[in-house]
Amino acid sequence: MPKPSPELFNQYVNKVYSLCRKYSHDIPTAKDMMQECFLHLYQNIHKYNPELGSLNSWVFRVSTNVILKQIEKNKKYKAAYQHRELINLWDNSELEIDPIVLFTTLEELPHGYKKVLNLYVLQNKSHKEIAEELNISESTSRSQLSRAKSYFIKLFKNSNNEIK
Repeated sequence: MPKPSPELFNQYVNKVYSLCRKYSHDIPTAKDMMQECFLHLYQNIHKYNPELGSLNSWVFRVSTNVILKQIEKNKKYKAAYQHRELINLWDNSELEIDPIVLFTTLEELPHGYKKVLNLYVLQNKSHKEIAEELNISESTSRSQLSRAKSYFIKLFKNSNNEIK
């Protein structure tokens, strides 16, 4: 039965870090994930059963589960950040929109508009990246975003929502 040790860390640090990088977009996040993985591995090493599989497989499975749990946990915080980003899209500091009303109105957008708006605002993608992902031109992406903004404002005003 393996014990928590520097050898365990040294043996798996590169594999766990590589796994973390696959799930994260930046190095600091990957390092945080890796730290959580090793913390969990050390705390649960007693649960490893060599009869059920190799240590390598167990480390990979446990690390993957830890990473996915962290991503899920962080989604709540990301959603709040994305609400702010979406509200800031219109770049008008006097415009205050209730996030519930905002996302209800967004659901009414045509699929193409909504897709470009989500990719641009929520996923922070460039028009070039959007064009490649949706198999459209960059100018189409820009015009779809512009139309999405206009259409959103029209829907918002027509649904008798108040702008505070």
